[in-house]
Amino acid sequence: MKVLLIYPPFLNKRVSSDDVASVPIGLYHVAAVLRDAGHDAQVANWHMPNLDMAKAVQTIESFGPAVVGFSIVNGNRFGALDMAAMLKERNPNLTIVLGGIGATFLWEHFLTHFPQVDYAVVGEGEEAMASLVKCLEIGDSRGITDIQGVAARVDGAPVLTEQKGYIRDIDALPRPSRFYKFQHLSLSRGCPHNCTFCGSPKFWGRTMRFHSADYFVRQLHTLAKSGEKFFYVSDDTFTLKKDLVIRVCKEIIEAGLDISWNAISRVDRVDEDILYWMRKAGCIQISYGVESGCETTRDMLNKNMSTQDILRAFELTIRFGILSRAYFIYGCQGEGPEVLQANLDLMDAIKPLGAVFYILDIFPGTRLYEEYLQKNNLTDDIWLKRVEDIMYWESDPALTQDLIEETGDALRNHFYRNLPDYVYSLQLENNPDLTMEHSDFYSRLGMTFTVGDYANDSRISNASGVGEFLFEKALTFAQDPRAYLGLGLLRQKCGQFEKALDILEKALELFPNDQQIRLCLGTNLMNLGAFGRALKHFELLPHLPGAIKYAEQCRACIAGSYR
Repeated sequence: MKVLLIYPPFLNKRVSSDDVASVPIGLYHVAAVLRDAGHDAQVANWHMPNLDMAKAVQTIESFGPAVVGFSIVNGNRFGALDMAAMLKERNPNLTIVLGGIGATFLWEHFLTHFPQVDYAVVGEGEEAMASLVKCLEIGDSRGITDIQGVAARVDGAPVLTEQKGYIRDIDALPRPSRFYKFQHLSLSRGCPHNCTFCGSPKFWGRTMRFHSADYFVRQLHTLAKSGEKFFYVSDDTFTLKKDLVIRVCKEIIEAGLDISWNAISRVDRVDEDILYWMRKAGCIQISYGVESGCETTRDMLNKNMSTQDILRAFELTIRFGILSRAYFIYGCQGEGPEVLQANLDLMDAIKPLGAVFYILDIFPGTRLYEEYLQKNNLTDDIWLKRVEDIMYWESDPALTQDLIEETGDALRNHFYRNLPDYVYSLQLENNPDLTMEHSDFYSRLGMTFTVGDYANDSRISNASGVGEFLFEKALTFAQDPRAYLGLGLLRQKCGQFEKALDILEKALELFPNDQQIRLCLGTNLMNLGAFGRALKHFELLPHLPGAIKYAEQCRACIAGSYR
């Protein structure tokens, strides 16, 4: 059968799409199981809120699926429902299935109120979806009610079959990298912790299962061979099993994989050994959910970690040349000046190099949500309203929108204004075995201040100066091509083309195959009027669109000089 699995659009536009832009890895696992069973399963990432729905429907119809599945969280449920309604109107025989964490916690709600939905897959979806598609293929509608983990209508009423147990050996699943290209992958399923704002404990039952190092690294190897060089390891806590993580890192190194990757961890789940091997294997960033500098707030969120744990994790992470990113949550119970100051103090103590600030949200499947429904005598019907979420402050009479907005502004402004000081205070591990990694760390961070996310933020004073400091620091550890390129770009930006020429020519001698250095050198020569010399460099880069354009300009200038 032809099956199209869709990650549908969200309701709201985001300043940063980091939290929603990528297809959940589980959808690729479902697709891989279907492909392994002989079905033609494709995956579409249509998370953008401004998606042209009519055009998307035409694309779906051109593929001609018999089954369309939507992977939903709370924020994109109406993207799925709206698209499903359009599809059903045009083809009533099409089967619509919802899956993912959103369908797991609201399956009865969807089957009660939205006739365009035929089935919901609840919990882990691989085996249930494969069995559902098989029944649909052979026309066994009665057999569907025997499939564990599938919700359907029986005599018009929503019914959930017996819940299936978790897949014990997740290595038995076919590797999605055999069929698809993606950048997000995971080593484990589940989380043993029990944060009040997170749906993971209820979705996974706090049951942990792990892939083997071989399975995980083979995924990376296949994806790297297909051209992917950067990855997001999206486990709730990647570092839960120290021995396994170190084994993964060693296998990445032994396989010679030239990759870089980000991970998520908890502050009480890292130490010197694990950070050393993660860095050697290409890890460049770890995100930690510190949530708040106020211990009372962290207790309310059931984070179960100490301030000392937080301080230690950030200090160690930076020492090993890994960018530390902090997640903060505000808009919680008791929010006010004292909590804000505690957050600012913690920020200055840990000196994160990246920070994300979230307003506390209430989502189905969380303890906060259960308490919210009970306190206000509500049901899941609140989600008939076209909203992505419910903000906690809306349920707390002591909190106001003005307070929350002022708190968010204060947190963000403090981070960006103090970020240069955090950078200047960096102290890395004095380890000769990490000189290349330290150089890479400094030059990579330098680029964020010169051409990346931090380059044009008015709250950051002298971003170019911070970048220059970082590039020069990188070169004290090793000859790093990115550091030379960054310094050359800075000199160009200041109109110092002769100084840029010296830097870039030296860099090209050291790294003659670096295309970006050669391209930058060529444009610098154009600025100096040396079009013939510039053209020679561009002609060595025939596959770069920028080089092709500059080469044409050089030829035009050379021809013009002969007239």
